Amino acid sequence: MSLRFSYLGHYLYQPGLKASLHLNIFEKSKEKSTLSLFAEPGLGFYSHINANSHVIAGTELGLKRVGQKGFESSLSVGVNGCYRAVLLGLSSNLGNGETSSKDYEHRIYFLPTLNLTLGKNYEKLGWFIKASPGYFLSPNHPRSFALFAEVGIIFSLKKKEE
Repeated sequence: MSLRFSYLGHYLYQPGLKASLHLNIFEKSKEKSTLSLFAEPGLGFYSHINANSHVIAGTELGLKRVGQKGFESSLSVGVNGCYRAVLLGLSSNLGNGETSSKDYEHRIYFLPTLNLTLGKNYEKLGWFIKASPGYFLSPNHPRSFALFAEVGIIFSLKKKEE
């Protein structure tokens, strides 16, 4: 079990943060590696600066392989919900340049993703990178493709067994 904190980038450059809990459901050790089935619930936020704000909540289910030296790779499927606040307009004071009222449209999307993760896990800390293509789906709003990238830190919550 581990906690993961990461920079979440929508198309790499729209800034955000994500926190998740990585839970191994089933593990099988082989001679040179360990295979595991895992679930990873998470919560993330990212923003298109001065335009949209997004909150993503969901979980991933996948397979992970960890080698003898701690290198890990995993492939997972994510089932997420996305709340999007779209900026429709704002009022500005031309005298001092301050922004006063902003009008938003609120949208809800289903966001399935396919995730590829690579990383290295040490005794208590580690790092990972993740690529996650997905698709914003909604019956009421336009659908669109999305690509997310994560770069993060792994905090192990239990010691490795000798």
